[in-house]
Amino acid sequence: MPRPGRRCCWRRWAWGWPGLSLRDGRRDEASAWLEKAAAQGDAESTFERAMLLAADGRESDVPQVVELLARASAQGSARAQYALGVRYLNADGVRRDSAQAADLFRRAAAAGLPDAQYAVGHVIADGLGTAADDALALRWFELAANQGSVQAMHALGNAHANGWGTGRSLDMAYRWYCRAAQRGHDPSRQLVRGSSHGADCALPASPAGAQATKPVATTTQPPPAR
Repeated sequence: MPRPGRRCCWRRWAWGWPGLSLRDGRRDEASAWLEKAAAQGDAESTFERAMLLAADGRESDVPQVVELLARASAQGSARAQYALGVRYLNADGVRRDSAQAADLFRRAAAAGLPDAQYAVGHVIADGLGTAADDALALRWFELAANQGSVQAMHALGNAHANGWGTGRSLDMAYRWYCRAAQRGHDPSRQLVRGSSHGADCALPASPAGAQATKPVATTTQPPPAR
């Protein structure tokens, strides 16, 4: 058993250790261990408690989910900052505040979270809570795409196809759509298959066979950029 004060061990006990694991379906016990770790100030445990509550889908839990995300965000959890930013962007349990969302995305992006880097590009591209700047958005999309974000790859395809923040290049657009499609991004797969160059992109037999990137655990994500 984890010893008192070993907050990292409490979180591991909840998620991965034999006998008391969320993977074994023993949710209540796992939640109790996460609560212990969160009470000791472990930001990631606080974030994971929020995600457990959010997964239940009860409207009555939304205020507590938001409170837990805000606490974990203040404690430095990049995943919580991103998840809370998505809620502010989509008015999900909080009043819509695009400027607050943009700030939270930047904080999470600075910690290296690819989904947050994409989200920064998204709000800059569309001028949500910050000044619109296609060239700057493009740099954020490139940063996220190079860390595996398929949404960012697709956004780069759109940017090159339309000349947003860069010169228009259908060849570059196709390359980014192909990269996203190969990783299971369905809108990109459809564009590639409908292209005259579709045969040049080696796609898996099905999306299930693609190399999918692991998503950050959130209840929602920002919409595609443009």
